[in-house]
Amino acid sequence: MKALKAQFSRIVEQALPWAVLAVLLLYTYVKFIEAPYIGFRWASSSEVVILFTNGDNLKPIQLGDRLLQADSVTWTEYKEDLSKPFVSHAQPGQVIQLRIERDGNEIVIPWIVPGPSFNEISDRIWSEGLLGYAFWFFGTLTFLVIRPRNERWRLLVAFNFLTAIWLTIGGGVSYLHLWGSLIAMRAFVWLSIPVYLHLHWVFPKPLAKLSPRIIWIVYSLAALLAAAELFQLFQTNFYYLGFILSIVGSLLFLLLHAIRQSEERKLLRTLFLSALLSFAPSIVLGLLKNFIELPYPSDGLGLLSLPLLPLAYFYVVARRQLGGLELRFNQALAVYIYTIILLLVLLPVIGVLNLWIFGPGSAIIISALMLIISALLTLFSYRYVQAFVEHIILGVSLPPRDLLELYSERITTSTSLLSLQTILADEILPRLHIRQFAFLQVEKGTPQVLQTVGIVNLPVQNALLLTDQLAGKYRTPETADPTDPFAWVHLAVELTIGGEQVGLWLFGRRDPDDFYSQPEINLIQILANQTAVALSNIVQTQRISEMYQQDISRHENERMRLALELHDSILNQLATMLLRLDDKSISPQFQEAYDELIDRLREIVSNLRPPMLSYGLKPALDELAESLIEQDKNGLVFTLDLQSEGCRYPAEVEQHLFRIVQEACENALRHGLARNITITGELQPNKINLTITDNGRGFDTGKGFSLATLLTNKHFGLAGMLERAEMIGGDVKIESSPETGTQVRFQWASLI
Repeated sequence: MKALKAQFSRIVEQALPWAVLAVLLLYTYVKFIEAPYIGFRWASSSEVVILFTNGDNLKPIQLGDRLLQADSVTWTEYKEDLSKPFVSHAQPGQVIQLRIERDGNEIVIPWIVPGPSFNEISDRIWSEGLLGYAFWFFGTLTFLVIRPRNERWRLLVAFNFLTAIWLTIGGGVSYLHLWGSLIAMRAFVWLSIPVYLHLHWVFPKPLAKLSPRIIWIVYSLAALLAAAELFQLFQTNFYYLGFILSIVGSLLFLLLHAIRQSEERKLLRTLFLSALLSFAPSIVLGLLKNFIELPYPSDGLGLLSLPLLPLAYFYVVARRQLGGLELRFNQALAVYIYTIILLLVLLPVIGVLNLWIFGPGSAIIISALMLIISALLTLFSYRYVQAFVEHIILGVSLPPRDLLELYSERITTSTSLLSLQTILADEILPRLHIRQFAFLQVEKGTPQVLQTVGIVNLPVQNALLLTDQLAGKYRTPETADPTDPFAWVHLAVELTIGGEQVGLWLFGRRDPDDFYSQPEINLIQILANQTAVALSNIVQTQRISEMYQQDISRHENERMRLALELHDSILNQLATMLLRLDDKSISPQFQEAYDELIDRLREIVSNLRPPMLSYGLKPALDELAESLIEQDKNGLVFTLDLQSEGCRYPAEVEQHLFRIVQEACENALRHGLARNITITGELQPNKINLTITDNGRGFDTGKGFSLATLLTNKHFGLAGMLERAEMIGGDVKIESSPETGTQVRFQWASLI
């Protein structure tokens, strides 16, 4: 039973748009085929308001005449019976006896029905019925495209379809009372009222949860009022009051949305401004008619903008589901809105030209001038109007103009993952108002979390599955499975190099509306491409750094091994050899050469592994100062001013720091030709601060140092200083300029 019911519901849903279209086509057929072309049109007050043609009538009807009777049907009967046509089935050439009131006098006019004319056919085309098809079109699009099929979806479909029906029935048909058109129009207006109110209560997001009983009561009341119209229980235009109340109520609900739901104000602004623009040409036309005579049919120009209203509702709902089509849709919509704005500008110009230019060929001249003016305005103003439309009306977030330039400049100086993550967290994500973000590095198909913002417990192993589902696509929060650990992800962006995935960006909540427009997605993809290059460079630099650190460690271990070998083996063997020799057989020359050899070997051992380093950093630096002074033959002034508490540090720290100081001093002597070297600083239990200053020739440090640039330029000594500092968790700063000497500052702090 449930299966049959579900199948029946699906059939009804699939047939709904086409059933509505059938109703529209039926009453369109009535308007153009069944309705008589009698040559004039009247208002609800019985006054003749439009005269299409006089035909062959000797006694023509005049504007302002009041209709009293047509053949046997009086105006009173016509107004009291909504199913009785005033004039029906009048064929061309048929004579209708019209009783009218003119200037207070009643006269009878034998009116010959002229039949179809260009003006009367145009009047029926350019009527509200045409707008009904626009609502049907966007209602069908909503029905087929928008997901999920929830309460808002149903209400938006009903809003469009019901509006399409009563607009089509009322547009040029209902005043004739043909085929029960006026009764049907009133009934559908009553059915529309609760839909309008309900829709704007839940659109864009519900103001509050409505009680099912209240919903049932309101819809039931509307159905009863629609049924009352079918039985003509209301002789007055009572439905006008209900319709006006529904419009006012809808506006109040939208105002409440804007007050209470700040994140939806952008969408509401789009809806409000679009609605204003859709009615603006009609309003302008109405005002101009009071002052300027406009060419016929000017009313049709006002109708050109009215489809913007259903289009705006569809855009507000569908924008988040357009994906890659969003840019084209925005551009098309911007062109349409620009056309409406251009129309608003040209309407007064048309009226003025119509006053100045008249006579044969005036229409051609005015049309040509309008084309020239339109072309010039479009040439010089379209790009500005387009930017205004996209940013102000459509609410398209324009990316910060300097974001790409800023990011490109900053990542070129990022030599570590930490600096790259800092740029993203402190500068890029805040500018894009992103509150949830995850940065994953992918190496050989294995993801690793590098950075998260606003996220905890990220299931890394399943993250790559999002690549196929969401790569470059926006996912609305409503369509995500709440049980999915990645339900927070609205957008996934791959970081690729040469077709190989090296990373993945996951984006979640952002201010103010959790939406990523296509221009923003394109911008993020460009940032991701730049990040992929930076990430690849950082990984390569880290690998080079690791290899270099391993080389340094191997080099130090080899130096230590050689120092031990020379000290424990060679020096001991030489001492043993000397003891075995007879003192009488040792010449002074041999003894002198032997002593020089021993001194040189001890100097080599000292350079390979300073013996005083075994007693601490301070004694080792004292020994280094003495050694450099002894080796220099040009009167080196070496000042060592260290505040030390006799602290000892891990052997690796003492060893690498000694080599940093040694390299700085040797660079000052060998390359800078310095005559003064000063070492100052503090050796505290958990902190070391050293500054090595010389008065040498100095050099240009440029914009700073990085391991890659130092290795590229073959500054292996400076690269070794940076690497050694990094290996022990320290930091080296080198400041220098030509002819001003060099200053090397070292800082280290214990993590314990």
